[in-house]
Amino acid sequence: MPKLTSTLKNSRHTYRAWVTQVCNPGPRRDYKRYRQSIMMTVSLALFLVSLSITSVAEPALKKGDQTPNWMLQDTSGEWLWLYKVLPQHDATILFFWASWCEQCRGLLPKLQQLQNDNPNIKVLALNVWETQDPTDYLSSLGITLTLLPKAESVAQRYQMAGTPSIVVINNQRQVLYVEQGANKDSKLLQSLAPFLHQTPSSSAKSSRAKGSPTEAPPVTMSPL
Repeated sequence: MPKLTSTLKNSRHTYRAWVTQVCNPGPRRDYKRYRQSIMMTVSLALFLVSLSITSVAEPALKKGDQTPNWMLQDTSGEWLWLYKVLPQHDATILFFWASWCEQCRGLLPKLQQLQNDNPNIKVLALNVWETQDPTDYLSSLGITLTLLPKAESVAQRYQMAGTPSIVVINNQRQVLYVEQGANKDSKLLQSLAPFLHQTPSSSAKSSRAKGSPTEAPPVTMSPL
C-alpha cells in the first residue's frame, strides 16, 4: 500500500508538471520575442556592414570629378551646405587641418591671405581628429576663415588620409585639385591661377562671356 501511494503521488506531480509546461504559454512567448530580437539585431548588423563596404568601395576623389554634397555645422550651430556655398564663389577650397599639425599651422595664414586678396575664393577650414578647441586655436593665430569642426565624416567621404589635405572645387561642382600632405611642389596656386586677383562680379562676367575664367595677373603671393 505505501508503494502504491508513492506511485500515485509521483504521477500527480508529473501530471502537474506536464500541465504547467503545456498550458502556460509564457515561456514560449518569451522565446519567440527573444528569437525576433536576435533576428532584428543580426539584420541591423548586416545592414551596417553593407554600408561600410559601400563607403570603402567608393573611389577616391580626383580632378575632374563632381564633388558630392554634404552639410556640417559651423561654430555658431548653423548648418552649412556645400552646394549652397559653391555658386557664390569662383573657387572653394576645402582645407582639412588639425591644431597638432605643424604644416597646417604654416598654411593657415597663407590661406587666410589668399582669401583676403581674392574675394571670389572661399576657404573652408574643416577641422578633423582634433585634440583641443579649434576655435581658440584659430583665434590665437588671427585666423577668421569659416571653421567647420568635427569634419571627419567629410574627410572619410573624400578619403583624406591625413592633414593637411586640400580640395579645390569650382562653382560648377567640379573638382579642380586634390592634394594630401603639403609639399614644396604644391600645385595649389597653379590650380587657382585663373581666379586670382579678381572680384566676384568681374570673374562671373568673364566666365559668362567666354565660357571659362580669364587669365590672371602674375601671382605675387608667397608659395604655399
